Amino acid sequence: MLLVLALLFAVQQCSPMEPTQQAASPAKQELERVLKGFAPVNQLNDKEKQERDQALLGVALRQGTLEACQALSAEDLRQECEDSLRYSQILASGVLSQCEALHSPERQASCSDSILLNRALDSRDLALCQNIQSAAMAQRCQEELKAAAAEDCRSLSQPSRRQECFDRQAVSLALQSSLASDCEKAQNPTLQAQCLSTLEGNALAQQKALSQSVPKTPAEKLAACQTLSLALSQACKDRAYFELAFAEKDLAYCNQIADPTLRTKCQSQQQDNIDQFYLKKAMATKDLSACGRILNPELKSLCSQSIAP
Repeated sequence: MLLVLALLFAVQQCSPMEPTQQAASPAKQELERVLKGFAPVNQLNDKEKQERDQALLGVALRQGTLEACQALSAEDLRQECEDSLRYSQILASGVLSQCEALHSPERQASCSDSILLNRALDSRDLALCQNIQSAAMAQRCQEELKAAAAEDCRSLSQPSRRQECFDRQAVSLALQSSLASDCEKAQNPTLQAQCLSTLEGNALAQQKALSQSVPKTPAEKLAACQTLSLALSQACKDRAYFELAFAEKDLAYCNQIADPTLRTKCQSQQQDNIDQFYLKKAMATKDLSACGRILNPELKSLCSQSIAP
């Protein structure tokens, strides 16, 4: 018995257990599949390198990740790929110093100017316009701020910029008046939706302050919508029905949405979400009945084939 224990101890000492490796992400797996489809770069001719770079560029743009860009063999294409992905991320962050991470001097200047323009318009600080390098963009910055200060959007020459100015005024007025009808004066549907959402959030925050509770589930949000003004109530209920469609796994809730654009989005997006939910459940539990609840016929068939005995 002692000899057996000694042998087991020796085996454990010589063969330590390897740590469990985490499975690669789908994005990583796709990149690896593309790379395995080609020989090492130093063994490729020019045409093969170009084909490899085109495949990697497609992966980078689909995934929005820098790793595929960094695998490109052509340096100019690699830098252009990295700049394209970083540019939108930097603009979204609003951090001016990050523009220096871009390779192209033209992109750096455009990035800095765009961030300064956004800062100037948000803060209504005319002095920031002077730091913009592009003469055309600096002029636009000054014109829009002067028009906004004078509350005379009609002085703007371009119709699109004139309407943008009117829309910002409508939103600004709505935030002061808390009236949904002022939000609806903005013609930009995205800006109008953001305005209504902000007013809705403000109203629900006031309700929370009064009741010391805040709605958490879609059903609670739907009930809370009834306490809002008519215009805010409908927009609030539309978003609650959107959430309920997935929470209850029932697309019938989408049909109750008044906004036709959101209704269509609900029917498409929540169907996909519901199908993915039941697909994952079926794969995890090997439950054919979960496959039967998938709405997409092709995905339902694929699910059933994957776990059929």
